[in-house]
Amino acid sequence: MGQIKDSILTTSGNLTVVINNLEKRNLISSCPGEDRRVKLIDITEEGARIIEGVFPSHVELLDEILNFYEEDEKIELITLLSRLRENILEEKQ
Repeated sequence: MGQIKDSILTTSGNLTVVINNLEKRNLISSCPGEDRRVKLIDITEEGARIIEGVFPSHVELLDEILNFYEEDEKIELITLLSRLRENILEEKQ
């Protein structure tokens, strides 16, 4: 869960609630890792089915939103957002 927490920039408490809710909806499954602090997460067939249905429209929406930017502006935006993410992660440590 730590890897997920860091990649989506959330707190461990919030992530626990999200994980529990996804498990209740049978969208993911989890099991304890070798270290009791570790929880291994896996997506279920139902979860994968939902992502396969949602992801293409999400990508299409992002394409529409970013369509008016030139390629160099998109690269600059990605660079700035990456730096922002890194700074947020550093602050959390």
